[in-house]
Amino acid sequence: MSVEEIEAAKSAFIIYDDFPIKGQSFRDIQPVLQCPQHVQTIRKVLFNQWKNKGITKVLVSESMGYFFGSILAADINAGIVMARKAGKLPGPVISLDYFLLHKNKKESLEVERGAINENDVVLIHDDSVYTGGTINAIQEVLKQMNVKNIFMSFVFQIDSGKFEMNERCQTVMHFD
Repeated sequence: MSVEEIEAAKSAFIIYDDFPIKGQSFRDIQPVLQCPQHVQTIRKVLFNQWKNKGITKVLVSESMGYFFGSILAADINAGIVMARKAGKLPGPVISLDYFLLHKNKKESLEVERGAINENDVVLIHDDSVYTGGTINAIQEVLKQMNVKNIFMSFVFQIDSGKFEMNERCQTVMHFD
């Protein structure tokens, strides 16, 4: 995938300042999703990043993680598991409360108990990462499930946030 194709996809995002709260900027992915070439660019980058990691489950974050996370799971032949807001999953769940900075409030997420086992190689996928609040909460849920092999994937990272990438994390693009 060429740098030019990734930059073209990145330039399709619309940035809304002071949304959802004053002092924050929202990166709208809708224009990217409306362009098949941009979707294919992101799809190919994600596939190349994760195709040889032995991923058995892709845990997708509600709701924007669902789109590319589901495509990626199918491309790498992995199962899909959803991390949802509290009360949205039937049956027994593992639940965790966390603070969501961009909404300035406490949230709760759940993962279906038994959907992932300790031997799974899990890739957490979300569209974006800023401070890592959601991703860190999902990692805590996975630790409660005794999962030891965890990777993280994002369409984009907002570099001014506090989330520190490492060798187990990949992003397609960066924003200041």
